[in-house]
Amino acid sequence: MRRRDGRLAVRRGGRDRGQLVLLAAVTLALALVPLALAYLQLGYAGDVAREPAVETAGSAGTAGGSDARVIEAVDRAATARVGDVAGAYDWSDRDAAVSAYREGLETDLDAIEEAAVRDGTVIAVTSASSVAADRSETACPAGPNRAFGVCEADRGVVVQDRGGTTTVVAVSLEVRIRRAGGTSRITIVIVP
Repeated sequence: MRRRDGRLAVRRGGRDRGQLVLLAAVTLALALVPLALAYLQLGYAGDVAREPAVETAGSAGTAGGSDARVIEAVDRAATARVGDVAGAYDWSDRDAAVSAYREGLETDLDAIEEAAVRDGTVIAVTSASSVAADRSETACPAGPNRAFGVCEADRGVVVQDRGGTTTVVAVSLEVRIRRAGGTSRITIVIVP
């Protein structure tokens, strides 16, 4: 094909477009390499070995699906009440912090116990003080990058001195569930 000035017109559109697509693909591949490396370094939180939020021990009877729902409700109540005392009490006021925490938790546990009675199940939740005392001695959060103080157990609640404030780090409870088919007794440690 000739141009108006008489010279031959060379058509390069297809070849130039192919080179442009190839250049864009190479650029994209080079940009994805650092992203892939960063992703691999982040890892997945489920891969990290970590203690469960609720530990159970001493189960007697049959712990079925309804028992798991009761424990889940108790876990939610205990975890939600941590916010009531977080940062609000100095370490010297830890007794008042535990009292405030227990007061709010008792209100929630009463509601859980009353709701269960309606369907023929009797639930009783009490403090597991000896388990909390053991937990405060053996599993107090610590480490080289943590400036945490000592743990102390009080009425089933394990508190820790963190920067001069009282922090709830675990709650030990005994849950007894009685229904027509039998009774379950489960001791749980909730780590908020």
